[in-house]
Amino acid sequence: KNTNMKNKHVVTYFLALCVASCTVVRPGEVAMKQRLGKLVDKTFKGGPVVYNPFITKVIKMNTRTIEKFNVLPLPTKEGLSVNAEITLLYHIEPTRAQSIYTQFGRNYEEIIVLSNFRATAREISARYTAKELYATERLKIEKAIFDELTNHIGQHGFVVDAVLLKDID
Repeated sequence: KNTNMKNKHVVTYFLALCVASCTVVRPGEVAMKQRLGKLVDKTFKGGPVVYNPFITKVIKMNTRTIEKFNVLPLPTKEGLSVNAEITLLYHIEPTRAQSIYTQFGRNYEEIIVLSNFRATAREISARYTAKELYATERLKIEKAIFDELTNHIGQHGFVVDAVLLKDID
């Protein structure tokens, strides 16, 4: 009877270990294994991933399109400051997830995407007058920010899907 109870505990511990050593990579995510602090070269797409929880960590990264909404004070050609609601839609290239993680870490969005987005929006808006920002050149400004931002962050594995100027005060 005592041996039977020990066997049940062993089975329970084994099942708990099996569950703890498996994760699921969902659609729109990629995963990487970090074994003893070193990234394994393979990137995992959707499905289950088995790993040793004692020496391995699984890092998941979102590859879906992300929407970032900002209200930014933008300078104009005549030296005014205009508040603009700007939306950035972007995603990471799944094949570049490992290099993005290695180069920028988990806080890649703030480090490279948003900082470049804010700087690019300010740089481009300074080329236009307040009237042009507000009415006549909106599409041209969106395109210029899109192109410039793509040049800045595209080389690192980020895809800019759209830049939208929504409201200008």
